[in-house]
Amino acid sequence: MKKGDQKLGHICIALAYAPNPQLLAVFILSCKDLKSTDEGGFSDPYVKFWIVQEGKKVKRRKSTVKMRTLNPSWNESFLFEVDFEKIEETSIMILVCDYDKGEKGEPIGELLLGSLGTGAQLKHWTQMRRTPGKPVARWHRLRPPTVTE
Repeated sequence: MKKGDQKLGHICIALAYAPNPQLLAVFILSCKDLKSTDEGGFSDPYVKFWIVQEGKKVKRRKSTVKMRTLNPSWNESFLFEVDFEKIEETSIMILVCDYDKGEKGEPIGELLLGSLGTGAQLKHWTQMRRTPGKPVARWHRLRPPTVTE
């Protein structure tokens, strides 16, 4: 990592697509070394994500909140119906946030998987598509957030 790079942490995501019954499974597994956002050196992280098709956020989901940790483990899975004809143009926008009671979550970092992704994010998506029905898990470095809650 270059000096001056913002250390936001990493997230482990698993993806699986079953062409029949046309289901996309997104597994929010864990994060490590998240950036601290609260006093006391912790965060209260959760993951928000959207299925993006034709440039529009079409479906949204959210994980549970894990209190006072920089290394949360969720092991949560989410299923989406995605037509086989649309899987190539589908993306997942992932936002790791810090929960603060009564306020909007503070974004920590983001990730874009799928057709809009690049590098390792696009490779992960391609690998998922080449192994129908089998989950493919990868660690990804979080980028500075550009989206808000």
